[in-house]
Amino acid sequence: MQLPSLITAGIESSLNQLLSLDPIAKNNLQSLNDKVIEIHFTDLDAHLYFLPTERRLMVIGGYDGEPDTTLAGSSNAFAKRQFSKDKNKAILQGDIDIKGNMQIGGQFNTVLASINIDWEEHLSHLIGDIAAHSIANTLKKSFGWLQARGERFTQDSQEYIQEEKHLVPTKYEINAFNRTVDQCRDATERLEARLKRLT
Repeated sequence: MQLPSLITAGIESSLNQLLSLDPIAKNNLQSLNDKVIEIHFTDLDAHLYFLPTERRLMVIGGYDGEPDTTLAGSSNAFAKRQFSKDKNKAILQGDIDIKGNMQIGGQFNTVLASINIDWEEHLSHLIGDIAAHSIANTLKKSFGWLQARGERFTQDSQEYIQEEKHLVPTKYEINAFNRTVDQCRDATERLEARLKRLT
């Protein structure tokens, strides 16, 4: 599904505003100049294409060529990655797959993860140093608490669904099932080969 240009324009505008507040991340993005990075939201079958240039990051909903790198995962996996302390965890756990040029995918992931805006500095120009410092500290504490609660809620929900209600198999159960299926398939292929030799 191709996302409407209104949505991609909004994402592009928001990301470029964030990057303008963090010159280091914007500088790091220049190393990806003229590359095409696709993000595929597998649960929505929606695609976003990111095209970094020297001055900005373009975001489009459709691209006819072959992207240099594709990051694929559910929208939930991308959301969890964005709010997680360890930005690479979703990739390492296999919730987000990187296809194509791994180096470009890793660089893009690092650039997005490294956006670090000094909100206190920007606020101080508007409301003064003391008020900006007080607001920034309150927001940091609140965000840290919300982030910790969100991660704990996700973990508790997953454990409840998998361990208590047994509605969804655990990764270990899925891996064990896949191994059994592979063994069954291999045994069937060996049996088929024996039967062909006998006939």
